[in-house]
Amino acid sequence: MKQRLSIYLTMILIVTALTPSHAGANNATFSDIDGHWAEEDIEALAEAGIVNGYVDGTFRPNNEITRSEFVKLVVDAFDLKSNDAGARDTYFYEDTYTMKNGLHETYHWALPEISIATIRGIIHGTGPNTFSPDAPLTREQLAVIFDNLIYEATPFSLQKLSEAGFPTGYEAHKYKDFADIAEWSVHKVDRLTVIRFVQGYNGYFNPKQPATRGEVAHLINKLLGAANNQGVTTVFSGYYYETLPEEVPLEMREWVEGLDYESLENNTNDSFAVPSENSVYIAVSRLGSPCDDIQLKSLRDSYGTLTALFEYTTNHVVPYVCPDSIELHVKVIKLPLVDEVEVMINK
Repeated sequence: MKQRLSIYLTMILIVTALTPSHAGANNATFSDIDGHWAEEDIEALAEAGIVNGYVDGTFRPNNEITRSEFVKLVVDAFDLKSNDAGARDTYFYEDTYTMKNGLHETYHWALPEISIATIRGIIHGTGPNTFSPDAPLTREQLAVIFDNLIYEATPFSLQKLSEAGFPTGYEAHKYKDFADIAEWSVHKVDRLTVIRFVQGYNGYFNPKQPATRGEVAHLINKLLGAANNQGVTTVFSGYYYETLPEEVPLEMREWVEGLDYESLENNTNDSFAVPSENSVYIAVSRLGSPCDDIQLKSLRDSYGTLTALFEYTTNHVVPYVCPDSIELHVKVIKLPLVDEVEVMINK
C-alpha cells in the first residue's frame, strides 16, 4: 500500500515576558582512576570531551564537586541552551558577579551555564539572590537537579525516559537516614530511587554528604546511556547559503536555496517537510543573530500524525555578547517515514 504524507504547518508563538576547565586537555586516560569503580564512566565522558583532568594528569574521582562544576557538566553533556530571549541579560545571583560604579565588572567562570540552567528551571538558588557556586554539591541537591533535568527541562534525548512509566511506591523512606532528607528534595530523591537512577550506601542515602567527581561522572554517563534519539538524525545545521548534503532531497535543497530574509521576517515558509523512500526530511529555518539556534524539542505521535516540535534557542547569555549581524539559520533532520507529520515551532 502506497504511503501518503500530509504536511501541516502550525506556528506556535509564545510571548515571553519576558568547569572551569581544569587546566588540562581532555584526556581519555587519567593516572588515578585505574581500578576505580567509576573508571569506565570517567573514560567515556573524557573521550566525549565532557569532563577534564588536572594538569598533573589526574582526575581525582574522590574529590568533592562544586555546584557550578556540576551545572557546567550537565549543560555541556546535554547541549542545553536558553529558550528565553527575554532573559538574555538577566543576572540571577548576586554571588556570580561583582559590580563597580554601577557596572558588571567580573563574572563567575560558569555564569553562562548557571544562567542557562536557571532559565531552564533545572537549578534554583541557595538563598535570596544567591547560588553558592563554589560550595560543594550535596547528594540531595544532585538528585533535585537531575530530576529537574529529566522531568521538567527534558531535552529531546530524554523525552522517552521522562514519559516512561515506573513502578509506583514510595521508596525514599527505606533509607535509614530518611529523616535527614530535606523536604524540598525528598520527592525527587524518591522518584530517582524508584527508577533505580540513584541508590544509597548500606541503606543510607547520605543526603548532606558532598557528591564526588566519580559519582557525578557515573550518573551523567548513566543518563546519557538512557538517551534516545527516536530514530532522528541531524543531517545539517548551518546557514542557508551553505551547501546541504547530497542525501537531502532535491526539492528541499531548492527550498533552502530559495529562502530569503523577507520571507522569514513575515513568518512564512520557515519549515518544509519532504518524504523520501524510507524517511521524512524536515527543514526548519529562523532569522537571528549568529548566537541563535533552533533545536528539536520533542516528537509526539497521536492518531497517526507525528508532531515535530522545535524551539528557538540562543547561546547569547551573559556575559557574552553576540555580533550585531543577522543570519538565516537552517536545520535539517531525518526521521522514520510516517503518513502525516506536523511541524510546530515555539518562538
